[in-house]
Order: sequence, then structure tokens, then C-alpha cells
Amino acid sequence: MEKTPVKTTATPLRLPAALASLQPATTYLLNQLNILVPEAKFEMQLSLVLEELLVNIASYAYPEKNGELEVSCHLGSASGKQIFYLCIKDWGIAYDPTARKELKHSSETTTIENAQIGGKGLDLVHEMTNCCHYRRDKGKNIFTAGFII
Repeated sequence: MEKTPVKTTATPLRLPAALASLQPATTYLLNQLNILVPEAKFEMQLSLVLEELLVNIASYAYPEKNGELEVSCHLGSASGKQIFYLCIKDWGIAYDPTARKELKHSSETTTIENAQIGGKGLDLVHEMTNCCHYRRDKGKNIFTAGFII
């Protein structure tokens, strides 16, 4: 009897880079998570990370025109651990969210009273994921966030 291969990737979803795309992107991603990792325990974190990334793209990637974004996901492994990867792409202005110096645990040194408005969402992304990677390739911003299964 031939073994059915396990699905490890999903067809990407392309949407307008707009806040209105948050609901269809979230629905798509959670449906794919349910297919790829039926017993996942990180739906809330995944939804929040997607929301922060999508809102940033909708707000800043295309300052003078309308644009698109693409959401996809796949399974992979690193250091012997299975990882669910969220990938979000846009064709807007180049921006590397991993290059910010204050990322990762900035809340340990910043209180609510003296925190600046804005910028904490990317800290949240880094706190809620197990790994993040950015690259610019052929006019695309490609951000990948990993969640250990």
C-alpha cells in the first residue's frame, strides 16, 4: 500500500495591502494551520503576528500607491524541531523589521510611562515567534516567522 505524502505547504494567498485584508488573511492562515498542524496550540500568537505584519504593510509599504501582499505558510524543520512558518511578502518600499536595534525584550527596559508610541508591534512579533527572518529579493520584502510545533 502506497503512503500518501503529508502536505507541508499551502498555496499562497494574494490580497490588496489594506486593513480590509486582515480577516481573509487570518481565515486563510488558520485554515492552513488546521490542515498542516491539526493540534497546534499557537493560533492566538499566529493571528497576532499576522495582524501586526499585515497592518504594518498596509500602513507603510506603499506610501504613494496601492499595492499587494501575499501570505503563505509551510512546514519545515531546524535543529531537529518541526516548525510552522508564516511567510508574508510585499512589493513595497524596502524595510527590514529585524534590523531594529531595540527588538527583543525591549519591554524589560521600557516602562509604559516612558515608552514611545508605535514600534512595539514588531517587538511583539519577535516575542511571540521562535525565529524571524527577513530578506529583500527582486523588489520583494519577504518576512518569515517560525513557530515550533
